[in-house]
Amino acid sequence: MPAHRHALRSIMVYSLLAIVIPSFTFGGANAIQNGTRQNSAQPCLENQIIDAANLIVKAKTLGVDPNSLSHLYLKLNETAALLNGSSTTIRPSIGCVATDNYPSQSEIISSIVKTTEQLIADNDQKGDSNGFALQISPLLGLVLVPVSGVVTALTFETARRMKLRASRSEDNGSAERSRSKDGRRQVFTVLICSVMIYSLVFFIAMNPRHEDQFYTLSVLDSNHTTRAYYPTTDGIINVGENVSWSVEAEGHKMPTSVLKITVGVAGSPTSLTTYFPEPDTKTLAEYYYVSQNGGTWRLPLNWSIISAARSDSKVDMCMDLNSIATNATFTSKSGNQRLVIGLWAFDPNQHTYRLESWLQMWFDVSSYISTEAQESRCK
Repeated sequence: MPAHRHALRSIMVYSLLAIVIPSFTFGGANAIQNGTRQNSAQPCLENQIIDAANLIVKAKTLGVDPNSLSHLYLKLNETAALLNGSSTTIRPSIGCVATDNYPSQSEIISSIVKTTEQLIADNDQKGDSNGFALQISPLLGLVLVPVSGVVTALTFETARRMKLRASRSEDNGSAERSRSKDGRRQVFTVLICSVMIYSLVFFIAMNPRHEDQFYTLSVLDSNHTTRAYYPTTDGIINVGENVSWSVEAEGHKMPTSVLKITVGVAGSPTSLTTYFPEPDTKTLAEYYYVSQNGGTWRLPLNWSIISAARSDSKVDMCMDLNSIATNATFTSKSGNQRLVIGLWAFDPNQHTYRLESWLQMWFDVSSYISTEAQESRCK
């Protein structure tokens, strides 16, 4: 019997150790992993811009003076322009420029955030009159519509009585009583009709016609036309030849948002049906902007081909985009290549960028060299 008890105790001890030890080990591994993620996570200038833009949007919805916010928009876009000109913005996906690389710009964004928070606090002290107006508007309609109907009916009754007095001397009593009954029915009819009309007018005023919201993306040449995108009419570009475009993004009835334009290069597609983003599209640069309602973002795009090598269907190209050189290797079945431009808007609800529009511009290189003979690549 003691032997059985000893074996049972041993089984219980080993079972407890089998449960406890992996738990501590797994917890420790998670702690190390989380600690590694926290240590590797760096403050991101892009995220700072997004947070500041969202805070300004919040201040606008709370009724803060638009003139005070317009200056903050301007300062925020100046900071985004520095991010656009940075060579570290070249990355194949949504990246992050560390705030340590731009300490002065990070301080500017922090100052914008503090100013916006102070404007919101001052607005809260004054009282949110816009929100109060939106709350009492439906109740106000319940009062205004019946009152307006009654006023209209009383006006009609007053005019009718004045006309009745003028003709009273000519009528007998029975005719007067009949006319009085008809008058009451007319007043009641006017009251009902006027209430219905005023209700319809109030409903239309409170529910304006919905207009479509969308972004447009376009590319213009150096003369802001669509006539001469390339130095030659056939779209052939020589190595080292400069091409100047203007990429324009415009929002129609769109709320304030952080926009991003991506510029990539891709080869000729395998089929006529193309979609975005394609797996073989190589992103060369990303540009950011804080848009306002009805505003247009004009982004200058100056690019050239520094070198181009080809081996069968593989193309190795060094391109210069706004004075930043980038390597791109992609597959192309024919001689035609494409610059693929996408417009993205940051969705604060999903915390990610949403594709709004995209287009592609075809071009070809006058001459390629073999991949083996290519000596220099983008640094």
